[in-house]
Amino acid sequence: MCDPVTATYLTIAATAGTTLMSIQAQKASMKMQQQQAEFQRKQFKMQADAAELETVQAENTRKKKYLSKLNENRALFSKMNITTDSPSYRAFLKANKEIMKTDIQRLRLQGTEKRLAAMYGVQQADLTGRMAKVQYKQGVATTVGRSLLSANKLYGEL
Repeated sequence: MCDPVTATYLTIAATAGTTLMSIQAQKASMKMQQQQAEFQRKQFKMQADAAELETVQAENTRKKKYLSKLNENRALFSKMNITTDSPSYRAFLKANKEIMKTDIQRLRLQGTEKRLAAMYGVQQADLTGRMAKVQYKQGVATTVGRSLLSANKLYGEL
């Protein structure tokens, strides 16, 4: 066997080695968590962009439907010998246009809600990535502190 001083120095060296290995493992874990957070952030950003595109498509569909129905109504009114100049026809067109505007506003609001929900996810993913770094720093501080306390005890035995 070796003398107690050498054994103490070997124990201190082993403690330092395990401390460094623990710090490296914590760093690898932090990087993995940050990569996962970045992946989630990109997914939520894509969802937000998709919600915006979906909203534009829904608006365009609603406008096309309005124009199609408008043409149908013009054809029906002309068959019924109602002129486009009559007050009832103008009131009918005005009511239809107001309904279409209300529908468009509703579609935009729904799209905004979807986009905001996805953007909230982006923010959460960013926070998760930053939190991984904070946890890494805390873990390193804890690991180094424990190692120093252990080394101090061993050094006191010399």
